[in-house]
Amino acid sequence: MLMTESEVRKALLDMARKEVYVVEKTNSNDHPRISYYNKIARSSAHAAYCAAGQFAMAKELGLQYNLKSPAAVRGWFTDKRTIIYNRGKWTGNAQLMDYIWIYGSHLEALAQPNIDPDIDDDDEILTIGFNTTAGTRKHGVHHPIWRRWGDVQLMTNQVTPAYLQLKNKYQ
Repeated sequence: MLMTESEVRKALLDMARKEVYVVEKTNSNDHPRISYYNKIARSSAHAAYCAAGQFAMAKELGLQYNLKSPAAVRGWFTDKRTIIYNRGKWTGNAQLMDYIWIYGSHLEALAQPNIDPDIDDDDEILTIGFNTTAGTRKHGVHHPIWRRWGDVQLMTNQVTPAYLQLKNKYQ
């Protein structure tokens, strides 16, 4: 029996949480899992892996995100139908494991079930991130991370379309 979408989102977060042991020894992508993330996302071994790690987790769960460039943050935001937040404007509801674009070009996943659309810029949201220091000295996979809402530029829901595609395949 196929899981519900909320169960899939929870399983996706659980998979990403299991990667928290991944820490770079010398801050130069020197962990075998990082090579794996980049390989799955069709990227070079030394590329930034914030998006590649999230993509690899989805793929391991059986989700196929429709992304031409899964290792590039901007590649996650090319399909306007998946955008649920764009610099102050909501077009959908945030859910667990929706993906956010923060700072110049960094991707993290929402690690809380939702966000109040009236959230203030100074409020914080809970995320899980790959290729981040999260305030530590070492790059790796970190959770929990608290991010300021005002730093979020875009949010995309890649899970629902992939889940529906999978559900239709098995019905």
